[in-house]
Amino acid sequence: ITGSGHHMTQQYYAENVLLKYIEYIHNARAQEDREWLLQEDNDPSHGTKSRDNVAENTQRANWIAVIVHPPQSPDLNPIEGLWLVLKQRAKRRLLYPDNGQEAWDGSKTHLKRIILDIWDSITIDEVRDRIVEMPKRCSKLTCNNGDKIRSETW
Repeated sequence: ITGSGHHMTQQYYAENVLLKYIEYIHNARAQEDREWLLQEDNDPSHGTKSRDNVAENTQRANWIAVIVHPPQSPDLNPIEGLWLVLKQRAKRRLLYPDNGQEAWDGSKTHLKRIILDIWDSITIDEVRDRIVEMPKRCSKLTCNNGDKIRSETW
């Protein structure tokens, strides 16, 4: 990730992330002729703060429709609930490895392997649980005037 701090630039997003999504969407279109939409959280790297930028132009050039989504609203994005699962399991795994699990050796390579193993262990049911919960989360957010909320799973 480039730029100052630890944020993603539009250029990096367009060249390294968005192009992969575009490929997946084109492949999905080839298999099933229907509208396929991309959901983003309106991070500035997605080109949502300006017009005629590299991210937006890349989407437009590839016929990618984007779901209108509130700006950077983690409470309305199910992936945030899965990031929480990943963080909790990684913390537990690093601090308290189960019997038979190798203790983290402190290297980035080993950490990456641990994180990928944890990510792969997240089940489709855990994904569905976060999606099914969305109507309740929307109601809670409305009642809470948009302030941060907690729910059953995240």
